[in-house]
Amino acid sequence: MSNVLTSSSFKNSSRQIRLNINEAAEGKDGLTAFLNESVNGKALPGHMVYLYLHQSPGTGEKFFGISAPIRNVDANGNYVMIPRQNAEGQYLSDKGEVVDDASKAGKSYEFVKNKSGEVLYGNFGTLAVVNTKQDKTPTKQTFLSLRLMSDDNVLLLERKRYQVEHANTPEQKAGYEAQLIELRKKGVFINLGINKGADFLTKLGFEVRLESKEATPQP
Repeated sequence: MSNVLTSSSFKNSSRQIRLNINEAAEGKDGLTAFLNESVNGKALPGHMVYLYLHQSPGTGEKFFGISAPIRNVDANGNYVMIPRQNAEGQYLSDKGEVVDDASKAGKSYEFVKNKSGEVLYGNFGTLAVVNTKQDKTPTKQTFLSLRLMSDDNVLLLERKRYQVEHANTPEQKAGYEAQLIELRKKGVFINLGINKGADFLTKLGFEVRLESKEATPQP
């Protein structure tokens, strides 16, 4: 499946991230994308996410909501990794080739699962198209604004959502809803320069001016 848009964080960004959006699959809702991040110069495995187009009821502005499987993290906030395997349980290298031992396998994320063994998904944030400076004056640049929550906060949010739905009293529900509102405010903002695919955004109804030329080269 080919990319319809590629983007990457700017050179001065606190986090080095690439987001590549795939072409829409026939009969499927939303879009698949891969979020890749490098930490201390080392590339982490890609995180497959799903993008769903929304429109703000107040302003009418369009944006994407981001849904993805929730990854396990350890006490230090590092992702828990396991040997990469295919559906048949065979170990795979980083290139996707079958290998005969777990020590030769590439690394994959360990995902959070429910009591039935199903992978849990959560809302990780939003992706918006930006054409203005902070003072709202027009620019000749279009970039993407990614609001990204951490996996542990996404897990807390999903648990709190469950508590809201199963609250015993109106007062208890109101308390959980207040906590849910505060959790939804969490997340970091990362600006992404568009490397390719601005026309794809135009087709979806976004305003797109000149593409940013300051994106960090992809590793």
